[in-house]
Amino acid sequence: SPEVVTAIEAAEAPPGALSVTGEPLPPGASAAPSASAAKRLLATADELDAADTLEKLVALGEPYPEDPALVKRLAIAHAGKNDHSGAIRAVRKLARISPTTVSEDAIQQVVLRAANGPPDVMELAFELMREGMGAVGPDLLFALASTASTAKIPRERADKALGDEQVRSAATPARLSAMELRATKNSCDRKKLFPPAAWGAIHLQII
Repeated sequence: SPEVVTAIEAAEAPPGALSVTGEPLPPGASAAPSASAAKRLLATADELDAADTLEKLVALGEPYPEDPALVKRLAIAHAGKNDHSGAIRAVRKLARISPTTVSEDAIQQVVLRAANGPPDVMELAFELMREGMGAVGPDLLFALASTASTAKIPRERADKALGDEQVRSAATPARLSAMELRATKNSCDRKKLFPPAAWGAIHLQII
């Protein structure tokens, strides 16, 4: 907001400098955020610890809407209340502001639970896995498709999503290899996917 920008631009700036919004700075303002002002955009550890309920976390999110640690806690708290729709929306936001955080196990479990939820929540979860989680999305889809405990509908949907070009383009080389192996039923065709030494080791394990 303009108020936050004004607070950040606290030091002296040369004539003609521009603010972070692209507007000319008034005399005495700075184009660079000060360290103390930048920290005020994040909740403190004490504030996070004090927000021990979903309601308190939601209230804390008003002054700190872009704090990754807070958004992560919101996702987990929503899931704990079986509000999987709110949880997925929080994870989507987390993927935007802190992409590496979505690789954490706690966040992945939030998405997997939502994928096994009601149809409207399942839709949000699959959309997120296909488009909003980078390489983590294909990993979660593969887990859903290959886990026997996954319900029939999400398992079949995940299996179909693994063939989507957008999903394949986001997958890591290792995940792509696993996807190819899973899709290849014939043992002779599977053998072609491995170097001879690797296939021999796998063959011994199977025996």
